[in-house]
Amino acid sequence: VCDSPRGGFVGSIDDKYPIALVMNEGYAYNTSDHVIPIKSEITTVGQVSKVRITELDEKGMPAAVFEGTFQDIDPRGHFPAGAKLSCEVVTGRWKRLKDGRSMPFYLIESGWPMGSYGGDDNGKIDAAAIRFRRAVINRDRRTVVSSIRYPITVFLDGNRKHQKKIKGSRDLIGVYDRIFLPRYVKKIREDIPLLMFSNSHGIVLGDGEVWFDFDGRVIALNSVDLDNPSLLERLLPPH
Repeated sequence: VCDSPRGGFVGSIDDKYPIALVMNEGYAYNTSDHVIPIKSEITTVGQVSKVRITELDEKGMPAAVFEGTFQDIDPRGHFPAGAKLSCEVVTGRWKRLKDGRSMPFYLIESGWPMGSYGGDDNGKIDAAAIRFRRAVINRDRRTVVSSIRYPITVFLDGNRKHQKKIKGSRDLIGVYDRIFLPRYVKKIREDIPLLMFSNSHGIVLGDGEVWFDFDGRVIALNSVDLDNPSLLERLLPPH
């Protein structure tokens, strides 16, 4: 039974479209340039909790719905065998109202606060994250290096043992290809630059691949441990 989810959710629609979602606030794709507003309603009958999430268009009218069930066992095995769940996992179907197109969705609770960065201008940080992610994907080196607060410590060749302190943009250009390896760029492409997690250290893109300060400047590039994002080190920017 789920009474009230503790944080935001991450997951995907149809296993193709990564999304981040905060109940009664909004959701976003990795390609979004703004948060899509939503309304959420949780109902419980017996031991089964269901949720209906209504996606709103720019006029505030319903455009799509997520209809799902909070699962007591994770069908994808992210929790230990036998673990009894409440609000942690939601599965169901997303449906676009104008044409009835329907696709399955899967959401897992992040356990972290998402989308509120503790400042007065979330939009500024979101815009900076969108711009940086787009620049990395498009290999726009000028925008990438100008987005960083120096000095910054980076990892070369995807190896935690190969750390280098970068003093300025010229130094970064010199090792750019050793930082932004194809696997790292692919991970940043998959990341959602909206509704991000934050703590006192800054704002996190994805699982810690990139950290921003509260002015929207990049303060960390975590290009290591991409297959093990749960490592504690990835939840703190390197110094």
